[in-house]
Amino acid sequence: MTMGTPDRSTRDLVQQTWQRVADVRLTPSQAKLYSHHILLGLGRPGVDAYTQADTVARLDEAQLLLESARLERAIDPGSTGWRHAAKRAAELLEWLAHDGVAADDFPAAVLSAAAYQLAGYPARALGLLAHGTREVDREVLLGHFLRADFPSLLVACQSSLAGESAP
Repeated sequence: MTMGTPDRSTRDLVQQTWQRVADVRLTPSQAKLYSHHILLGLGRPGVDAYTQADTVARLDEAQLLLESARLERAIDPGSTGWRHAAKRAAELLEWLAHDGVAADDFPAAVLSAAAYQLAGYPARALGLLAHGTREVDREVLLGHFLRADFPSLLVACQSSLAGESAP
């Protein structure tokens, strides 16, 4: 085993994780977030039982999925499983990006767009960036995104959230 190469038990754990959490079907907690997102998008109050703890748990889950995707890709670059994990992380972040779900200063939409891009869904990624940003910032954000300059994209997003002109 070389430095940085996961052992067999780590590989098995990574695969079990993304298969459990990034299955075609949503888990009950993911369905709860999705329902909350849809209701808010329709201008309705949202799911009564949805709490800030749910938001934190789904953020943790998105992070776990992205890390699982990274490890799965490192283990077997020819595998497509890592793309499923990255896509589910992108979906969770997209649903968290709705106003009033995640913290106002958390760039969930930009992170979701980056995860969609990573998973091979550039149109979904571009749609997220084009929606909900100020006209002044949109051009800058899209420019960074189309150049795949994700560090600058995150800086520009943070500047936008702070009310500054995007660099």
